[in-house]
Amino acid sequence: MRDKIRVLIMVVLSLPMLSVRAFPPKRTDKGYVDAVTKGADIWIQLSVVDDDGAPVPDADVKATLSFHDGFRHVKGRTDVLGNVSVRGVTTGDDIVLRIVKDGYYSSEYTTCYLRLAENRTVEDGKWQPWGENRTVVLRKIGNPAKLCRFRDFLTVPSTNEWVGLDLAMGDWTKPYGKGVVEDLQLNALWDGLPKAGSKNCMVAVRVPGNCNAGYFADKVKESEYASPLKASTNNVYAISEFDWIERNQGLRMQEKSFWNDKSLVLRLRCEVDDHGEIVKANYCCVQKLEVSPGTKGNAILDLATSFNPCANDVNLEDAERARLSRLRYKQMLESERKSHVR
Repeated sequence: MRDKIRVLIMVVLSLPMLSVRAFPPKRTDKGYVDAVTKGADIWIQLSVVDDDGAPVPDADVKATLSFHDGFRHVKGRTDVLGNVSVRGVTTGDDIVLRIVKDGYYSSEYTTCYLRLAENRTVEDGKWQPWGENRTVVLRKIGNPAKLCRFRDFLTVPSTNEWVGLDLAMGDWTKPYGKGVVEDLQLNALWDGLPKAGSKNCMVAVRVPGNCNAGYFADKVKESEYASPLKASTNNVYAISEFDWIERNQGLRMQEKSFWNDKSLVLRLRCEVDDHGEIVKANYCCVQKLEVSPGTKGNAILDLATSFNPCANDVNLEDAERARLSRLRYKQMLESERKSHVR
């Protein structure tokens, strides 16, 4: 009993120290306090480039700067070198730079000086670093194709066994769905407990078939079209299986952030000639694939894919998403025209 009391006392005595470590002292220097209450000057030198790194001139930039009474807006346009200078006054929270141009997917760069308070200082009423350089990619709308898009939550029909998934149809293969081709095989390994009590939940994924495989491609995170616009024709298809872990022994795993940074590009339904050379294949982009504990005895799969039904076509740029991007651009111009009329 004495040992238990001794342990409890040690824990209680350690709480103030733990709280100090978790919550660093509040900034009290006058320059910083004035900046977050009254605002301070900001200067960002922005460079806008395309996927190849070439400058994008005549792109419109709208900066939304937070202020204690709302937001302030600053507008600019890139020069022939793709550069624009953004200056204004902000209290440091929610700084958003939106970049648009006709024929391009919009991009958005967001930062928050308050979350970076340990590294940010204010000198002479100016947020530091003063005149910092930022580069943002603005992706050109190319030759979009009609793809088989799927974005939904799927109930995994059977847990702890391999089941097939047809990516062209976005459905499980027989006997669990109407899918015809097993483009992916998934095995949801789950302890069967609801999310609040589950300790183990993961999904093993494999790409069945000869020459079928994939590779992970970085996303252009600032772009509204972050995933690859086309599949690679190089010999990079080396991934035929991987695991995605939602939680292990009750701990949420880092794989949760994986799909924020990368997409999985797949080469599927391959046919080869007598020499083993690929003569036919379909290509697909998996933007998201996550599993989580369900509520009715089945795990839940969060899936987003774009499948090109045309054989040997590496184009992964979706026509519907391109149409919506153009529509949003037109709506933005119309909204600005009406605001000027008023």
